[in-house]
Amino acid sequence: MKTCNRLRYFRKRRNLIQKELGMMLGFRESCADVRIAQYESGLREPREKLRAAMSDALNISPQALTIHSLATTTSLMHLLFAIEDIYGLTIECRDGLLFLNPGYTGTSAGNNLLSCLAEWYEKRVDLLRGRITREEYDDWRYNYRKGQKE
Repeated sequence: MKTCNRLRYFRKRRNLIQKELGMMLGFRESCADVRIAQYESGLREPREKLRAAMSDALNISPQALTIHSLATTTSLMHLLFAIEDIYGLTIECRDGLLFLNPGYTGTSAGNNLLSCLAEWYEKRVDLLRGRITREEYDDWRYNYRKGQKE
């Protein structure tokens, strides 16, 4: 999924029209909607400074706007292969079901992934058990580690 698709998704999630978001970013009213339309259509790719301003305006982590392409299953597979190389993620089969196993790699990157996945699991359980709302869950996901250094 490209930045343009994520930008459109989060703008709509915040119930903003293109002109409103453009003006929040400092574009003139006469061209604010056109500029956002260019970014949402993929004609323009926002530079890092503008991407940071967009994430602030949309109240999300900058990383939520810049994820790897997931447009095809092949691109997703290559992302998973990279995660295997860097973090130790593996594919396993138990009782005929395939699942991804972060396992224990003994590396700091692998341990960090395990910690992040455990945190995600706990939030997901909170959602499923009604301890948090879907909106709270989504806000947590889209602001995950916002402002933290890796």
